[in-house]
Amino acid sequence: MRYNDLIGYTIIDMLAVMTAEGTTSISLETIQQTLASNNMDVDTQTLTQLLDNIPIVNTIKDNVVFFNKNDVPGEDNPEKDDNKVSALAKKQIDKEMSK
Repeated sequence: MRYNDLIGYTIIDMLAVMTAEGTTSISLETIQQTLASNNMDVDTQTLTQLLDNIPIVNTIKDNVVFFNKNDVPGEDNPEKDDNKVSALAKKQIDKEMSK
């Protein structure tokens, strides 16, 4: 798997969880900090390019990423979303515990 693909999948997971929680925007700085905490360093330009290729991202303005809740897979099934959030949370906990 390419490094940029891994970063992209991590961002998609993060945005999906945030959308499930009702959030509709996040700063580029927060995304960079979250990625850095997972040992993924990415500059602002590369991050912006990656975000432009993610369907859930609506626009990036003033270093804030706005995303569409409607583009989240499984949006019509809240139970499925809850299961996905639980699975992602378990994955993150397992990852942190293995460090």
